Amino acid sequence: MTILVNLTTSFSAHLPHCVAALLLAGAAAGASASPATYRCDNGQVLNATMTPRDAKLKLDSQEYQLKRVRDRADARFVNNAGVTLTLAKSQAELARKDQPTLICKKVVASLEPEVLNGSGASRRPPAGETASR
Repeated sequence: MTILVNLTTSFSAHLPHCVAALLLAGAAAGASASPATYRCDNGQVLNATMTPRDAKLKLDSQEYQLKRVRDRADARFVNNAGVTLTLAKSQAELARKDQPTLICKKVVASLEPEVLNGSGASRRPPAGETASR
């Protein structure tokens, strides 16, 4: 009887810690994919979703799946079709076989001109005001 009571007390004492650890692990697993949008020097938009191991890219109607490879300080992703994505700070360089290399800058939505000028469709009225259209 004493052993059963001690086990129950011990389990009850550690249960909140176990639940918290499971919740944190679940949150970390869901946050591992990092989406980003880049505007390229030719006007095209590159959408990328990256994890520490791979990247999924969409450029116009083309989609690419790449695997991360070890490189110096840059993050570099490649595939067998000759596509290479190199990330350094807020710049992405997309090289594709037999095509010009694209240099793209990361888009920060809050710094886009339509947001800064207040003309964006997603503009919300200040607290206490209602939108009039």
